[in-house]
Amino acid sequence: MDVSKVRLLVTAVLAILSISTIAFSQSSVSTTLSSTLCSIFNTIKSVIFILGITLIVLGAALYAAAHLTPERLREKFTEYGYAMILGGIVGVIIALLALPILNIIVSAGGSNAIISQQSATSIC
Repeated sequence: MDVSKVRLLVTAVLAILSISTIAFSQSSVSTTLSSTLCSIFNTIKSVIFILGITLIVLGAALYAAAHLTPERLREKFTEYGYAMILGGIVGVIIALLALPILNIIVSAGGSNAIISQQSATSIC
């Protein structure tokens, strides 16, 4: 790693730390930051869930259609369909477990700045 990359990394870390210190020292900014982060989190979680369901449906359709294809293509399409179904299931599981995992991480880290603004059982 050259010096310019290290300097850029250190500058970015210091900027993030200074912004987080300022944000959590003022309650209105903390509430705004918390609601913004929750909004981003919920949007990403919803997108992952929708993509997971879409993969399951498309994988099932591909798996079913594989049995209508010639013998030499059937194995490939069956594998692709199975992989899409499995990927969709993993995506749905990640979307469903995202909030409990985030709560565990925040509570284990000892960060009370976000939790104190909302209920102790849920961040978002």
